[in-house]
Amino acid sequence: MIGGYSHNVRARVGVAIIVAVLTLQVQANDAVEQWSVTDIARLFPAPADGWHIGDLQLEQAETFTSDLEMFAGVATGTGASIRLKVSRQYSKESKSFRVTIDTEDIESVARIEAISSGYAHDDALRSELETAGIGVLHVNGHVGITIEADGETGRLIKIGSAGLIMMECMYDRCESDLDIVIGGLDLASIIRFVAFDHRK
Repeated sequence: MIGGYSHNVRARVGVAIIVAVLTLQVQANDAVEQWSVTDIARLFPAPADGWHIGDLQLEQAETFTSDLEMFAGVATGTGASIRLKVSRQYSKESKSFRVTIDTEDIESVARIEAISSGYAHDDALRSELETAGIGVLHVNGHVGITIEADGETGRLIKIGSAGLIMMECMYDRCESDLDIVIGGLDLASIIRFVAFDHRK
């Protein structure tokens, strides 16, 4: 007995809480629009003049919630929660860059939070980051980082609690092209997409 409860009782209470939370998530999503491939493709800004945009590339993986669902033995009939990683490539002649939206990149988001905090409060660390080609950016209230080092250029922007927008250049001096795309992002729709409980 620990704190007046047996391990079995604690386990049953834990499972009940998980089931209740998952049930609430499913019910909440009933009132939210579903996301088709066409809807997801529209999250990416239209290409600038002279540029072309490639087809949507979509990957899916299990999430932390998926593991909880298996542990709890939940049978909602709606399928397990999944993490979606979607990307499209922009190209013009020999230039190209990729934009990716990830609904749950916990590790990258943790790095963004750590770097932005250190950048704001630690002068020595800020100087070290800048020397390494790493900076911090803010996009309509969303924090992110810039990377310009070793011939690589990128932008990572945190969306919600664990979502991410990532941009990667594949040619020199592409910063201005990335900034144009950032300015064209429909962040309100991306926030809804990242927050949605996507399921198989």
